[in-house]
Amino acid sequence: MLEVSTDDEVETELTQQIAEIRGQMERLQHQLTEAEDCLNYFLFKQKKLHIWLEPAKSLSLFGNTMPEKVAELNDRFYRFRLFKLATHYFEARWLKETRTFVESNDEDKKSPFKLLRKLHRYSKLTPCFVSTFYMVPGTFMAGEYKDRSWTDLPQLEEIDLLIVDEAGQALPDVSAASFALAKKALIVGDTDQIQPVWNIPASVDRSNLALFDLLGDEQSYERWLNSGLLASSGNLMRLAQRQCHYHQFEQLQRGLYLTEHRRCFDDIVGYCNDLVYRGVLEPLRGKSKDKVPWGTMALQPVYSSSKSFGGSRGNPGEAKAIAHWLMTQYRTLLDYARQQDEKYRDLEDAEVLRKTVGIVTPFSKQAVLIRSELKRAGIDGLTIGTVHSLQGDERLVVLFSTVYGENDKNSGKFYDAGPNMLNVAVSRAKDAFIAFGDPNVFGANTSGSPSGLLRNRLVFIEEDNQVQEMKKANCSF
Repeated sequence: MLEVSTDDEVETELTQQIAEIRGQMERLQHQLTEAEDCLNYFLFKQKKLHIWLEPAKSLSLFGNTMPEKVAELNDRFYRFRLFKLATHYFEARWLKETRTFVESNDEDKKSPFKLLRKLHRYSKLTPCFVSTFYMVPGTFMAGEYKDRSWTDLPQLEEIDLLIVDEAGQALPDVSAASFALAKKALIVGDTDQIQPVWNIPASVDRSNLALFDLLGDEQSYERWLNSGLLASSGNLMRLAQRQCHYHQFEQLQRGLYLTEHRRCFDDIVGYCNDLVYRGVLEPLRGKSKDKVPWGTMALQPVYSSSKSFGGSRGNPGEAKAIAHWLMTQYRTLLDYARQQDEKYRDLEDAEVLRKTVGIVTPFSKQAVLIRSELKRAGIDGLTIGTVHSLQGDERLVVLFSTVYGENDKNSGKFYDAGPNMLNVAVSRAKDAFIAFGDPNVFGANTSGSPSGLLRNRLVFIEEDNQVQEMKKANCSF
């Protein structure tokens, strides 16, 4: 049967369609209004952002994206100024509080209340107290006089933030107590650089572990060795890595890494990248634009025997070779330094050399020998020592005295005991790292060792006449 729509039904259907279209148009209008509001808000914020970024015109920012630039500008410009304003505010607070303290004829004593009052007053002038781990517990130790004697009362969790720098050098048994005094801790360090100086033998650790039933078989002791807890081999950074939940790179220990490296030329830091950092460092300085007279990584051949000096070792011939090299390269070093940095142009020659060259060696006795030879040559004031002397520092040119000679060819080498020494020594050099040593000994036949990896990157410096004659005669300086 055929159905026929009436006029009323058609009108109703059309009315519904018109209503739907009007609803769609209203929703579209609402969306357009919202989009326009968002655009206006975006333009407003963009204008504010450009105003915020105005100081960046006078700075050379490293960031590429807008978020990176904003974060960098906050760190390098705004936070610094806000910190200065806060400093002046609390200086005024300190003046008011100190005036009240003096006028009240009060004294700072050992009671918890008065000790903390003193520390809070000091913190208005210096919000960050700098101390060694040996001094921290005493600084936060109050006392109570009871039964004719004083009882120590450590002020637990009164440090808001405990920041530990160079934690890879901190002994766990010395540093542990200070953490009970802090609410939070920030641990900064590198276990692949300078290690702690351990004074407790491993036998003491083993005995203590056995005494408290913490030592099982040898496999158990191996786990203790890797824990970072032992007084004979541990360090605070290793402990912090065990507790850290953040694991940025699976191939490295736990923690958040500062991967950007701007100090050394790329081929210099490339050695450290291969040696310990598994390629995660980002070399950002680039390659040398100007020719480095000696090459960025070089080996100066020296054929001289080493000698034992008590508990240390030295190589007199190598010390003389370094002094001879500095004398012959004196003017070249000064010219190169002044070419790289304009601030050196107004300084005296001796000062420029001190800021340009550092000398590192595995043995303290060798540092003494080198210093003595340089004094005879009229060169004084250079930083000369073991790798500790340049930890946290840098030089345009770093000379490394390897010490071991032909007579040590078959013996174990101190710098190959671990990656730490050569990692630090090489990474101190901004433009050039030059090793002085016997090419038949340094890194020879040990391709996988730290010195072997380094030897593969070193370019031989052409031997001068004095070295050639010595090599022919097979004798030392």
